[in-house]
Parts: sequence; structure tokens; C-alpha cells
Amino acid sequence: MKTLIALAALLIGAASCADSLAPSAATLDGSWGVQGEVPGSSERWDLTVQGNTISGTGSWTGEACCAGTLTVSGSIARDSVHVQVTFTGAPVTSTYYFDGTLASRIQLVGLATRNGGSTYVEHLQKL
Repeated sequence: MKTLIALAALLIGAASCADSLAPSAATLDGSWGVQGEVPGSSERWDLTVQGNTISGTGSWTGEACCAGTLTVSGSIARDSVHVQVTFTGAPVTSTYYFDGTLASRIQLVGLATRNGGSTYVEHLQKL
């Protein structure tokens, strides 16, 4: 009987860990930074989740170039995050799309697609 109770507790704990990685206000609200940027470049998202809607603002810098602000808007669908990121600031105004999942409570990983169709893997870390 003790073995069954221990096994049940282990399964419940595993299930709750999986649930803790579901995108939600609890897991996504806050500041996120894009990892692996070229030195001198940065991208930061400050996210807020309400229901299944994601919104946010942030900032970006380009290596020896320029800087500006960005907006993030999108949604949560089951275990995935789907957002549009729009950069503004001289001399750039551009948009890309990010589709990803939480790899951990502080890691968001997904595929970024630029307007021209180029895609790449993007990693964000909670700051």
C-alpha cells in the first residue's frame, strides 16, 4: 500500500510539473531576453498575458547601428505561444513571427520567421 501511495504521489508530481510549463500569465508575465545575439545587439520583451492573449512592449539594439522599441502581440494555443514582434526605430521598421513553447519555466524556444520567409530557431530567457 505504501508503494502505491508513493507511486501515486510521484505521478501527481510529474503531472503537475508538466502543467507548470503550460503558457499562462504565471509562466510568461515578465521580461524576456533573446539569447545568442551578436555582441552589441539585444532584444527584450516585457510580456503580459490575459486569458489566451499575449501583449507586450520592449526594446532592441543593433550592433554599432541603432536602437528602438518593439511591440509584441499574439496568443496562446494549448501548449504553444504565437506572437508577432514589430520593431520601430530609425532606420528600421520590421516584423517577424515567433511560434514556440516553454522548454522550462525560464526558457522559451521556437521558430522565428521574418517577412521575407527566412526562419531560424530563437531562444529567450526570463530575466
